[in-house]
Amino acid sequence: QNFFVKIDKPEEVKGAYFSSFEQNSKLDFEVINPNKVVIIHKLASKEGTFVFNASEKGEYTFHFKNRQFIKTLDVTFLLHIGKEIEPRHATNKDLDKITKKIYSVSKALDTFTLDHQLFGNRRSRHQKDIEGTG
Repeated sequence: QNFFVKIDKPEEVKGAYFSSFEQNSKLDFEVINPNKVVIIHKLASKEGTFVFNASEKGEYTFHFKNRQFIKTLDVTFLLHIGKEIEPRHATNKDLDKITKKIYSVSKALDTFTLDHQLFGNRRSRHQKDIEGTG
């Protein structure tokens, strides 16, 4: 099975693959650049990761070969091309907003709890009043 990706400018390429979880599932994996040169070659592996700089413009081939011809294998293939986006961490400003929101939710819960207690007390007194007059 082949997968093809066209690269228009030099990019970092990262990827991973893994085959079905059967004991003997083995794959051969190759990455072939636009000049038909094999730049990554992994034999008889169930899973693998790879990273390379795609410095040549053109079509890259990702080739998988099933070593067990009598069985079909399910393969998961992941590919990321380009720079990774740096995760944005929460700033103090973000945390201040979150803290204020948590405080307002906490206050609302306190109010709800107090209202619930007062209602319970009122109901109890009302029930006693009804029992006393009946």
